[in-house]
Amino acid sequence: MEDAKELTEDDRYRLEKEIDELTGKLNTELQSIKEHKEHEIMEV
Repeated sequence: MEDAKELTEDDRYRLEKEIDELTGKLNTELQSIKEHKEHEIMEV
């Protein structure tokens, strides 16, 4: 890379896409955990 503080436009786009994908996966996982916990609580 040019400088440690600078990203090329391609790198920036690629990293934003990776972050979006990871955020989506984690949100899905958290939703699943939440639903499981709600079900667990309702059983009591």
